[in-house]
Amino acid sequence: MSARGGSGRDRWDRGKRGRWAPAAWLLAGVTATSAQEALRASLTGQQILEQKRRQIAAGWGDLRLGAWRFDLNASLALEANDNVRYEEVNPRSDLIVRPGFSVRALYPVTDKNVFTFSTGASYNAYLTHSDLNYLHVLPDSNLSFDVFVGNLLLNFHNRFHYTQELADQPDVRGRFNYGRLDNQVGVLGLWDLNKLVVSFNYDHQIYQVTEERYDFTDRTAELFGARVAWLVRPLTSLGLETGLGLIDYNNEDPSRPIRLNDLFHYSVGLFYEMPAGRFMQLRTGAGYVAYDPTTDVMPFGIGGDRMDGWYADLSLRHQITRRIQYVLSGGHQVRSGWYAETIRSLYGQLTVNWNVIRGYSLATSASYETAQEEGGSWFGVPEEFDRYTLGVAVGKRLGQKLGATLGYSYLARDSNVFGRSYTQNRLVLTAMYTF
Repeated sequence: MSARGGSGRDRWDRGKRGRWAPAAWLLAGVTATSAQEALRASLTGQQILEQKRRQIAAGWGDLRLGAWRFDLNASLALEANDNVRYEEVNPRSDLIVRPGFSVRALYPVTDKNVFTFSTGASYNAYLTHSDLNYLHVLPDSNLSFDVFVGNLLLNFHNRFHYTQELADQPDVRGRFNYGRLDNQVGVLGLWDLNKLVVSFNYDHQIYQVTEERYDFTDRTAELFGARVAWLVRPLTSLGLETGLGLIDYNNEDPSRPIRLNDLFHYSVGLFYEMPAGRFMQLRTGAGYVAYDPTTDVMPFGIGGDRMDGWYADLSLRHQITRRIQYVLSGGHQVRSGWYAETIRSLYGQLTVNWNVIRGYSLATSASYETAQEEGGSWFGVPEEFDRYTLGVAVGKRLGQKLGATLGYSYLARDSNVFGRSYTQNRLVLTAMYTF
């Protein structure tokens, strides 16, 4: 294994960097939240593909083994958390030790086709509440194989994620272990027709929990999406996006205490993208989305009606100065729920990077979401909640390969259902070593 350097395979980088330029602007690296599952699968796949393209162009691989290229990292974090079970009354605190690693590997099969693998994992060890210990697998973990056929790029992938973390589940709260595996396998296609770029995707999703009492959230889904983008300018596109999906819950056994209706959902909308600007990247989209229940398993005749509405999202990345950058995202969405058929929410998030102190990095963030359950709900009154987050993180390079970050975050959830409101403070110190 040798240090970073050139090889005969590097011509793959140079050739594809120029060859696929017309599609690069389409795959914005700007974070976006989709209105529903099918569009989210499509955008996630395209963002991962664009992120990989950028990493290859920048020189993927600090370590080499033949034609293989690797990036390896190890980390160790210590977290102080004042509400580890997300409780409204008498919250309990703990210290958490979190060793972890991440790996990215690339293998150029031919000059045009490439295989990649990316994952990372950490073990969360609670010093007092050991029943909460769990393994966390990074959400962007994936196996991927890119195949070029003329002007058509086919990306075959398997994306997977496992966690018990609840902070990223706004309509869920704790006092329990909610371990869950989310696995999506499918194909994404990008067809470059000069002024026109057509993309399409199919994903089969398996969502499975590890605790039997929460297996009512187990489901499979078939997700389809298509987008047609017209280059109104060399780096600006306007287009049409559509999606549809079939969600099949684990609801066949009538003795289960909680069952959710299966859903068929579809959407259509317009989008505008300007992702390749030097100082600004932009994506915005809006359209109509509908959820139609295809079963009738909820009690007392609740649910079973169509839920529809509008969705909209805006993602903006702006480099104000050489040292200050912000990322703004927000929108309105309708999505499948946890205790209800659907959730309708309005959300916004702002992150600012302040590289104003020599030798240090500083980032601040804030977000807000207001949401309500719609359709059938297992609460007597459909839940309405507001959710706020605030965060700050300071980073410092301690050497060529070693860095450290100290971060603080505050999370508050305010619900109209008793026992589902909480606040949480986290202080996390992380050290990371790059091989």
